[in-house]
Order: sequence, then C-alpha cells, then structure tokens
Amino acid sequence: MSLIKFLQCFLFVSCIVLVLPTDINDKFQQCSDQNNSFDSILIVGLTSAFVFCFIGILPSFFIRTDADEKKFINSSLFKLLLAFAAGSLIGDVFLHLLPEISHRASESQLMINGLIIISSFLLFLIVEILTELVPNAHALGTLNLIANFLDNSVHGTTVVGAFKNSFKFGMVALLATILHEVPHEFSDFALLLRDGYSRKKAVFAQLITAFSGTITATLASAFTLSANSLDCVKDNHNMYKKESQIGNIDQLHGHHGHGSYILPFTIGGFLYIALVGIIPDIINEENKKTTLLQILSFILGTSFIFFLTQFETLMAHYFTSPIL
Repeated sequence: MSLIKFLQCFLFVSCIVLVLPTDINDKFQQCSDQNNSFDSILIVGLTSAFVFCFIGILPSFFIRTDADEKKFINSSLFKLLLAFAAGSLIGDVFLHLLPEISHRASESQLMINGLIIISSFLLFLIVEILTELVPNAHALGTLNLIANFLDNSVHGTTVVGAFKNSFKFGMVALLATILHEVPHEFSDFALLLRDGYSRKKAVFAQLITAFSGTITATLASAFTLSANSLDCVKDNHNMYKKESQIGNIDQLHGHHGHGSYILPFTIGGFLYIALVGIIPDIINEENKKTTLLQILSFILGTSFIFFLTQFETLMAHYFTSPIL
C-alpha cells in the first residue's frame, strides 16, 4: 500500500462524513436508551482501536526486509525522519496539548499541570537511568512506548466522547485523530528502530500500544456512562441536549475527566523524548549538510502539527455551528 493510496482513501472517507445526514445523530443520544448507548460506545471504541492499529503498522509497509531495515537505519533519510519526529513531538506539545490543558483552566490547575509535566520529565529521566543498568535494554524505546500508550488513551477517550454526542461529530474527531497519529506513528517506528528494536518487534509494540490504549479509553468511557446513567435519566431531555451541544467542541479538543492528568504527564514524556532522546543526535551530527536538512525536517514536523491543529479547530467549529 502506497502513501498516495492511503491519502486517497482518507479523503474519500472525509467526503462521506461531510455529507452524512444529521438524522444519524439521533441514534447516538444517551438518554434514549442507556443499554444501546453502552453497546454503541464499545463498538465505536473497538472500531477505533482497529483503525489505530492499522495506522501503527503503516510505517512497516515502507520497510520490508531486514536488509532494508539495517540500510534504512544508517541512511540520511532515517536521520531526517528522527528530526521530523522531534519536530512533531515539540509541535504537539506546544501547539496542541498545552493549549488543550490550558483552555478554561484555573490558575491553580495550571500550577498542578506544570508540576505534573516536571514530574513526568523527571520520572522519564529516572526510568532511563535505571533501564541503562539492565543489559540489552531499550531505554528510549520503552519510554516512547509508555508515552505513546498514554497518548493513545487520551485520543481514544476523545473519539469515544465525541461519538457519545453524535455520530457525525465522532467521525470528524476520529479523522482528526488519524491525521495527528500518522506522523507520530512514523516517528515512533523510527525511534524504536533507532533503539535496537527489530522490525517485527517494533510492529508488535506499535500494535500493543495502539490497541491497549484505545481499549482502556473505551472501557473508561463505558464505565463513566454507566455511573452517570441515573443522572442522565433524571435530567430534562431538552436541557441535556443543549448542554451536550455546548460540550461538543470540548469533546473534540479533549476536555474530559479521563485526560485531565494524563495529558500533562504525556507532555512531559514527549518533551523528554524529543529534547533528550533526539535533539542531541542532531547537535552531534558531523555532516553539516545533514544537520541543515535535519533542521528543515524539524521545522516541517512542527509545521505539520500546526496545520493539523488548525484543521481540527476548523472542523470543530464547523460541526458545532448553530446551522447544523
């Protein structure tokens, strides 16, 4: 499968979402039938998990044999991919995740978020130091898998939460998440190969983090729905619908209870992986031409996240407008 075919499929699905009838939204209203809502969330979560799993193995289509793997790791293209990974991680932190946790946060909450970020950074440092004491350990790869698991959990919860409001809005959240995940998965795959993982082990690790993270988010959302079922029944239906519409944009941007403390922890992990795991290699690169290309690749990774975030915001406002 080529990257062009993948993008064609994505654009095709996007066009389908844009013309979906709004009547489908009624099938996903929580208060009408709690059992059906519970089943719908599980189905959506499982479907999202399989989609994320496919994205996780997408990089393996471009590296097919062990010979190609060794050649790829020692190539200039691999160094550029690592620089792109650093840029996308830094961009995700400062252009995507930090605005999410800062939106409508109180001063005390901002202070708590800062402490969690620092604690996460320090914890990743301690884990890497301890991991280095173990022979044949993959310190950076292990830390990246932890951060990837947490990130997938938050994204999975965001997608499921969006589907709880409407099918159409959930599809937009899913497509926006896919756009964010594609560059991350290529970056994660490159980091795993750099840290000594074989191609098969890297693919397996990507599958585990993608599937388990999304399933965790799905179960958390399902249990939350069950816990809130009595309150939902007691609420007036019109008032609930109004509140649900107001909360739509927050659902797409990840403002939910499940990710309130996971997001700052993920930010600390992403910062550590980019600043400690990748940037030193760019600084120590002896070939100045390669260094210049790495800087451009870093900027490209950051710019990619910027435009994806703008697209996500645009879609969020479009699908929560009063016209729809």
